[in-house]
Amino acid sequence: MEEVEGGTAGAVERGYLAPLVAMLDRDLYAVEHGLIAARCAALTARRLTLPESLVRQVAVGGLLHDSGKIAVDPRVLRKPGKLTEEDWKEVRRHPTISARIAQALKVEEPIVQAVKHHHERWDGQGYPAGLSGPEIPVEGQILAASELISAALTPRWYRPARSPADVLTMSEKWVGRYLDREVLKASIESMPGLLGVSSLSAVRMWTDPFDPRQFLETVEQEVQRAVNAFVSQVLWETARLFGRSVCERLVELVGGWLRERDYPVSFSGLRLRIENQWWESLGTQIVCFREVIGSLLSALSHVLGDSLVTEWMNNALESLPEPLKQVGLTFNLWTWQGSPLPEIAGVGK
Repeated sequence: MEEVEGGTAGAVERGYLAPLVAMLDRDLYAVEHGLIAARCAALTARRLTLPESLVRQVAVGGLLHDSGKIAVDPRVLRKPGKLTEEDWKEVRRHPTISARIAQALKVEEPIVQAVKHHHERWDGQGYPAGLSGPEIPVEGQILAASELISAALTPRWYRPARSPADVLTMSEKWVGRYLDREVLKASIESMPGLLGVSSLSAVRMWTDPFDPRQFLETVEQEVQRAVNAFVSQVLWETARLFGRSVCERLVELVGGWLRERDYPVSFSGLRLRIENQWWESLGTQIVCFREVIGSLLSALSHVLGDSLVTEWMNNALESLPEPLKQVGLTFNLWTWQGSPLPEIAGVGK
């Protein structure tokens, strides 16, 4: 699959990220989990010498396998204690819903079925259908292995990421219970490629918690470029039409809003300056940048009035290069919504 081995969202995957982005309000690591599962699935399929066309397909399945959690009650997903039987009924809905999402996105039917069955277990104790052993399609077995590995490596709200060495130890208990031995063997042997190291011995020595941001460096840079280009365009248009003093006032207003929230983001001229990589996940970064754009809109409403802000934003967006516009669409940056700023006398009045 294009760019799967590099850990970034390539052209093939990019269209399938929307369901994961939609979950960021309930799981800030949804994109990381999907991308790690996608890469793991592709590498496992390749290790099993499956056709390259199928390698690409199971990577899409890895991206989409948990997308159905968008329909699961977030109180259940983030419940601190033991789940009740009713809670489990709610959780067990998500593979079927994920399969419907994959079908709506016109994913190939074998991968739709793999997504549906990624929580089946080799011993028959899984869900939604209680399949066992060879009844589980091989694509579903690959996604099941990739889901377990990615879930361990990805932080959860109740625990940090596991270390790769921990995953190797945990995997010894999965054989015959969760997974077929050969499929799991292929997934484990693919971990050096997944993590960017040379051998399994190097994986065994990696005892620190895994940082999934290494899968997203390129994506994070694209998001940052898109937001910076948009903010610069808005400020440039403001200075051109209303004068430099109004533009400076907007920068002052939004900059103060950022400082109040302790975001290490400031302005350098008409551009945002990122003082350090503060975000824990791509979700954290996206939520912050949505708020930055929202604060700019709120401040600009002092100048234009609420009724013209949306049109102003759309015009600024149309001035961006198409790739940057698409990045914003993929990650839902152009929502034209955000936290309102307090009224400050004299701004645009």
